[in-house]
Amino acid sequence: ILQDARPVELVNPNEFFAGLAETDDGVKFKALEEALRKVLSDLRVYRVGGRPKVDLYVLGRAASGEWLGLHTTSVET
Repeated sequence: ILQDARPVELVNPNEFFAGLAETDDGVKFKALEEALRKVLSDLRVYRVGGRPKVDLYVLGRAASGEWLGLHTTSVET
């Protein structure tokens, strides 16, 4: 048993970006989503950990077949 294991949740990318579109930075997040969808297929979003600090990974397949993406940390209160 992994004592330091953190929960991992697969999030629907459409729902993830729709939620971000409703924020003050919605226009920027929409541009990010469009850029990611332009260069990556099979887009996936993973939430790792629990409140208050959640790691977010947005991943997809590049034309080369490699998995690429980005990571950020969200502080949720």
